[in-house]
Amino acid sequence: MGRPLVKNQADEEIKFPYQKVEALFYYLLVKKKASRNKLATLLWGEMPENKAKKNLRNALYQLKKSVGQDIISTPDRFIVKIAATEFLSLDLAKFLEKKPQAALKLYQGSFLKGFLLKNASEFNNWLLEQRNYYEQLYINHLKTEIGSCQKENKVEKAVSYLKTLIKTDTFNEKAYRELMQLYAQTDNSAKAIEVFKKLETELKKELGITPDQKTMALLQKIRDKISSELENNKQKHNFIFRKKESEKIITKLNQFIKTEKSYSFLISGEAGIGKTALIEQVIAAADLDNTLLLQTNCYQAEKNYIFKPWKDIMQQLKEEIDFEQIKLSPLWKKVIFFLFPSFLPDEEISFAKMVNFDSIKYQSVIEALLFVLSKAAEAKKIIIVFEDLHWCDKKSLLLLRNLIRENQNNNILILATSRNQCWQRIENIFADLKEAKLLKNIELKRLTLPEVKKFSRKFLPNYNFTEELFTKIHKETEGNLFFLVELLNLLMQKKDSQALTEMLTAKSKNILSSRFFSVSKEAQKILIIASICFDKFSYELLAAVSGKKELQLIAIFEELQSFNLINEVEVRNNNRIFYQFTHSKLREFIYNKQSKFKVKILHKRIAQFIENDLAKQRTQRKQYSKLIYHYSRSGDKLKYLFYLIKEAENYMYYTHEIFPITNDQKLARDNVLDLNQEKSQNYLVKIESLFTEIKNSPESNLKDMEAKYLNIKAHFLIGKGKYSQAILTLKLMLKNANSINNTKIKLNAYEQLAALGIQLEDLSLIKENAKKMNKCADILALKTKKGIAFRFLGIFNLYNKNYKKANKYFNKSLDLFRNAETITKKYTLGIASAYNYLGEVERYQGKLEKANQYYKYSINLCEQKNILSGLGIFYINSAQVYYEQSQFKLAEKQFKKSLAIYNELSTVWGYSSISYSYLSLIYLNKGQYFKAYNYLDKASSMLARFYKRYWSGIFLRAEAEISKKMKVNKEIKDVFSNKLSLNYQEYAVKAVSIFKDIGTNYELSTVKNLINN
Repeated sequence: MGRPLVKNQADEEIKFPYQKVEALFYYLLVKKKASRNKLATLLWGEMPENKAKKNLRNALYQLKKSVGQDIISTPDRFIVKIAATEFLSLDLAKFLEKKPQAALKLYQGSFLKGFLLKNASEFNNWLLEQRNYYEQLYINHLKTEIGSCQKENKVEKAVSYLKTLIKTDTFNEKAYRELMQLYAQTDNSAKAIEVFKKLETELKKELGITPDQKTMALLQKIRDKISSELENNKQKHNFIFRKKESEKIITKLNQFIKTEKSYSFLISGEAGIGKTALIEQVIAAADLDNTLLLQTNCYQAEKNYIFKPWKDIMQQLKEEIDFEQIKLSPLWKKVIFFLFPSFLPDEEISFAKMVNFDSIKYQSVIEALLFVLSKAAEAKKIIIVFEDLHWCDKKSLLLLRNLIRENQNNNILILATSRNQCWQRIENIFADLKEAKLLKNIELKRLTLPEVKKFSRKFLPNYNFTEELFTKIHKETEGNLFFLVELLNLLMQKKDSQALTEMLTAKSKNILSSRFFSVSKEAQKILIIASICFDKFSYELLAAVSGKKELQLIAIFEELQSFNLINEVEVRNNNRIFYQFTHSKLREFIYNKQSKFKVKILHKRIAQFIENDLAKQRTQRKQYSKLIYHYSRSGDKLKYLFYLIKEAENYMYYTHEIFPITNDQKLARDNVLDLNQEKSQNYLVKIESLFTEIKNSPESNLKDMEAKYLNIKAHFLIGKGKYSQAILTLKLMLKNANSINNTKIKLNAYEQLAALGIQLEDLSLIKENAKKMNKCADILALKTKKGIAFRFLGIFNLYNKNYKKANKYFNKSLDLFRNAETITKKYTLGIASAYNYLGEVERYQGKLEKANQYYKYSINLCEQKNILSGLGIFYINSAQVYYEQSQFKLAEKQFKKSLAIYNELSTVWGYSSISYSYLSLIYLNKGQYFKAYNYLDKASSMLARFYKRYWSGIFLRAEAEISKKMKVNKEIKDVFSNKLSLNYQEYAVKAVSIFKDIGTNYELSTVKNLINN
């Protein structure tokens, strides 16, 4: 049930040689036995009979090899059957045997989810029939359990089952109605309406119809109830003193919905002043039927994790829109998929877990997200609620600012809350939005004594307040609405003014203490565990950590909800039920009351639960921040270090070689956000500090972790241009690897050192490390790594002007990458880079036409597979040939294509100086001198940041040509005189010196001709 998985008795996954062998096994498991004729027709029905039977014989042979001779029996020439059933454990068999409640736990998705065969229509028809049959059984079990839960008043379980039923049977209106009724009965009308909106959207999008009359009647009944409750309870409502603020926001919301001029709002004030409640009141009162409401929270524990609040937004957005309908560029799609892994299709998840990522400029992230949100808002206006903006990371804040600035509140409007703490940071980022009247700030103040009196009388109209009591209430709560409501709730419970008067002699925290001690001892224990979680907590987590039995825990949850200490929150795309504290102050109070020892133990228990739960997660990466949070507070420094390194690995670029080698499926999503230097350094400082603390630990994998850290540090140093420090770090990494005899770590270090040799044009560094890398690759039997080593050796010989040997190594590299390819794994970039270097061998010798044939082949390979890494360099090399052949239009086109890639990718950025230098010459020849000047200036700026002698030589050649023309053209001289002060021969001599030294014969002869002519 779900995606098929077959394991042997050693708990190792069995891999089948090809799909039809796998299909044959699944069919036999269900049917137990079948005739050979039936199996041949089922799997090879389109083939002649003799060929189909031959294929079946081979498939049976392969199947027995895969699962064991004892499992499959072929007693005669006609029958195939499952023999040793005692060795089999099938979730399907258990599902069919169990009672509904137990069977539901076994159903992990549709039968053989995601499995289909090509050219086997009979098998696929059988598969779909089975799938529908088991799904219907599952739905029937769900309905049975829903009925039982409703009879026994197990509301939470009924809600959970109904959500699951709706997810499985999308158009079951009866299930939607039952869920709406349950929410309405538990005073959660807002969620009931949200369920209706989801149904309405699904029916309209998929079937083009509206909900039926029964559903519409129920919706009206719920809305009437809301109106009645608002009318009856308005005297008690927290917002009797926020009328002005709420009316202002509602007016602007209505204008926004009507496409009139509006603005976004930032609600500020201290904790407990009523910011969230104001937003809730506004949303409940406004007519938002035709808008899409997206909500997210920012948490203190996640303030250093970039774009964390946007993950909830994007997850909600995914539920509401068809992401595939938004036409994104391949690069933008990769950015979205990396930042928000839940957008990845199921079949791509396994690849996403092991991707090594290129760097992408932060601007690309902003542009991609803005585009997605703007496109989504074209169909339906969007309102985004951001809670606790003061805990938001800077990049998320900047994205929010850019979104408001770009959209101008036309079809996306923001409602945000923030405490007064860190206010200057928020103020600085949003200052320009306020000036442009795109964002309004509403600051909520504390209640005055007269307002406290009025509020208290309306909250408890039958209570006999005295002036002395009013004064004490105001003094104790200081006009903070949260404390005021909590205090009045206590008064309502105690029914005794003397008890309240005595309580008011203490500080406000006693109000929270009284709330905590108002529930049973067992409920208090659950609250303590829950307070350890900084955001939401699931029923499963509390059950695992507390050890409580199911019925006991359900009763405790109901008690806590009845005392308004926790409430249920829906997490989209997750079958679990989640809860949170009704106010963050409650959580903080309970957490801070616990002993350090207890807190450490609970943090560790929760971390262990999350860790054990990782295997069930579609994307593990988003759990790392929670594991870091809990392990850092549990005192388990090794685990803290382990997940800190795993998180850092996600955000560090893993190879600074020009052409990173990985298979196409990884490379196709080979892009990740480039963290700013400060964030990167924060990771390194934390990791280094932890290593210092636990350096004497006997932990066996500490050396492995240290090697990973040194690898990360080396990449960071390379990114900052600190090559000498990077080399020292990599050598330390090698020393570490030698001490534990880890060949894989050594190979990675040699690879990075050889790549640095290319960057530094240090031939001995390239040669020495390429040879050592080659030996390690042989030991580990890694063909692709051996291919990279040969490429390095080819580059060494190319720079050494040994063109014959260079050609030999590049062809060896090419053969290795070709041989490493399989049906599922392609190494396009490895092959393309080999062709590119073969082109370089020809170009260095002046054989331009032959060189360009290789470049074109490299370009075609990457364009067909939509691979950007390396493509910019292939464009440049081809463009240089076109330029030397005087095909200036083609040269310009290729140079500009390279720049289009470099404007998005931040890797090997220095190569763009070549494009800028040549474009300067092209526009000079066109007579567009100011454009030529701008391109030369860009080349100069790029070389100031990224330097290689070859790049500098090309730039000097451009300067020489322009300087020479300045002598005969006054207009050129007027434009360039402030930039080019030397005689053209001086520029040319410098270029000659470089080209002669590095062995680029063609460029050398070109510049010499410039001097001689």
